[in-house]
Amino acid sequence: MGVYLDYNSTTPLAQEVLDVVNSVAESSWFNPSSSYDRNAKDVIKQSRLSVAKMLNANPNDFLFTSGGTESNFLVFNTFSRNSSGVLPLVITSNVEHPSVSLPLSRLKTLDLIELKIIPVNPSTGVVLVEAVLNELRPNRTILISIMLANNETGAIMPIEDIVRAVRAWESKNVSSLVFIHSDLAQAIGKLPLDLTRLGLDYATIVGHKFYGPRIGCLFVRGLLATKPDAALNWSVTRRSVPVRESGAPLVPLFLGGGQEFGFRSGTENTPMIAGLGK
Repeated sequence: MGVYLDYNSTTPLAQEVLDVVNSVAESSWFNPSSSYDRNAKDVIKQSRLSVAKMLNANPNDFLFTSGGTESNFLVFNTFSRNSSGVLPLVITSNVEHPSVSLPLSRLKTLDLIELKIIPVNPSTGVVLVEAVLNELRPNRTILISIMLANNETGAIMPIEDIVRAVRAWESKNVSSLVFIHSDLAQAIGKLPLDLTRLGLDYATIVGHKFYGPRIGCLFVRGLLATKPDAALNWSVTRRSVPVRESGAPLVPLFLGGGQEFGFRSGTENTPMIAGLGK
């Protein structure tokens, strides 16, 4: 191969990351859920702390996943649960990654959500704040999913401005509660990121986009405010939507051993998690 120029697709593992992955694979191969091993648990805990520090957020608001596709779908699956008879409205843009656009389109086809796709400004490739506000509907809009940085054009979306504008809209529509998700896959490692400042409810993190391993991470604001068993009974209705102070809801997709605070069962991939933390 000549010169590699497709870093938006994937990046090579940094040598220090590869060293950590290999070291942990040799020394911390025990099941982190076992009663006899603390080392693997500590590796995962430290990696969670490292990711949280990088993004200025609470470490308890992160769970490790297989990648960005799973992280995105965990969010969308949560908002496809509806028992009110009125389809929840989800807003997204027309330039999202297929791991956002395809599952949302599928949920729409299954009549589980109503979907509004906002076209970006043709001159700049950017989603306009006003375009988002124009599509908000009281008591119906439940989720907005817009990427921060586009993988094809490099356009930077005004996520912080969108969040601020939506929160102001909510203050005038007090019975409405809109959650905001952003796929940060193309932003981490290229832009300074502060999840506390951005004010997002959900954020998708993808390791292999910034010299890390091919696993993912999902930020869920106030993740531990809702127990997994209670989350399984959560649905998109006005009476069951939690107040914002209670955190963002997340319905587990996998059930089993209760790993990742009970929200993502399956034995943890300790070496890759250590690599992401590095």
